[in-house]
Amino acid sequence: MESRNTVQLKYGSWFSDKQATYDFPENWDLHIFSMMDSPVLDNFTLKQNLDNPIGSQRIQTLAKPGMKILFLCDDISRPTRTDIILPIMIESLVQSGVRVEDISILIASGTHDLMTDSEIDLKIGKEIVSEVQVFRHNCKKGNVFVGRTSQGTPVYVNKRVVESDLVIGIGGIYPHDPAGFSGGAKLILGVCGLSTILHFHRKRKGGVAGGEIDTQFRKDLLDAARLAKLDFIVNMLVNPEREIIYLVAGDVDAAFREAIRVARHLLGVPGPDREHFDLVIADAYPIDSTYAFMRKGWWPVIEVKQNCHRLIIAALPKGIGRHLIFSVPGTSKMNKMKLLFYEFRSFGIGYFLRTLKLRFASILRKVLSKIPVFKKSDAKASVSHQPGSSVISGGFAILHHTNGEAKQQLTSLPHRIFDDMEEYIKYVDELAGHRPLKVAIYKNSSLTFPIGIRLENLSFDKHL
Repeated sequence: MESRNTVQLKYGSWFSDKQATYDFPENWDLHIFSMMDSPVLDNFTLKQNLDNPIGSQRIQTLAKPGMKILFLCDDISRPTRTDIILPIMIESLVQSGVRVEDISILIASGTHDLMTDSEIDLKIGKEIVSEVQVFRHNCKKGNVFVGRTSQGTPVYVNKRVVESDLVIGIGGIYPHDPAGFSGGAKLILGVCGLSTILHFHRKRKGGVAGGEIDTQFRKDLLDAARLAKLDFIVNMLVNPEREIIYLVAGDVDAAFREAIRVARHLLGVPGPDREHFDLVIADAYPIDSTYAFMRKGWWPVIEVKQNCHRLIIAALPKGIGRHLIFSVPGTSKMNKMKLLFYEFRSFGIGYFLRTLKLRFASILRKVLSKIPVFKKSDAKASVSHQPGSSVISGGFAILHHTNGEAKQQLTSLPHRIFDDMEEYIKYVDELAGHRPLKVAIYKNSSLTFPIGIRLENLSFDKHL
């Protein structure tokens, strides 16, 4: 049980799901923000929700004996409980006459790292993996053209999607930039070719995490999902324990909109600038496996405008990780050149030259900033070293729970890295002159979004 100055937080989604207890100084004033509590759904209720879809017939009606059924599932970077839902859905299909050998699963990994066998066992469940074929999507090969959206986006999708008679998507609802929220038609991007994914992220105007969903980005996504014949979706919300607290099934758009209505009610929290804080902490669990994806939980420390300390808690058991189209520390120059080539091939010489110009300007600024005459004056620089200010290189510190190669990768990050909360508290306490600090702790920040605050579109480059 938590006291006023003791906080318990989980870490290591999927890989450990352990709980850590953090003791803060008695004279610190802690303010904890988290998503709204909601009861956990049991298997009976989950099946009821699956059997009462919105805007669609039941999957038992849609699926006919002899059909090839394909499930699309988000990957290990998301806490979506595919391992709970798939057994229920597959049992229903088999009872309606579908053969197990006609059912397969495609991991919708998009431009993320491909999942390992052990990760698939965790995400899908060993029993299902032993019975059903599971495939990994590759955004660079094995994709076929299915048409263009009304906005002109070429849609290349995994050939297994095209070859299937019924395609069912299983995904979670999480605040997402630029989709507003993940879920619904967004899942189709996870099984698209790289050129299609680039079109969405480079050419389509989106919203902000927790923001508008009627955007150019999402409207184009819906077109793409219809072209790819994503027939049925299952979307869920999970709580801080990674338990399912809400589930909706049905039409890719109608069911998604109902899920968003619930998500806005449960996931919104006050932003960090509603009052003054000396320290803002973002707990990235349960999207905390890699640096590349913990960004979904870093909004409290990125968006806070006050002069304060900032800390992200993220287990990072897989180290830095990768997102092919977003630059992260450790991304090889060769991979960046390959991505430029894909962009050139997708968008033509004009876009390619503009991109090179922007990248050159960014590199030039970094080079000039190292030359004394172009550096900020000491007077301005000294502000960041005052007690209570953000003194951490790169804007925030990271508290992690990892070892070995994953821990070694963190040394390339432009942040101060801690592996012990006591050490971090001592560090901040000394900088603050041992005065009382007012602290905001955002539990499970990757699941939440700030109420009434418009976030800018975040990118890795902007904040590194």
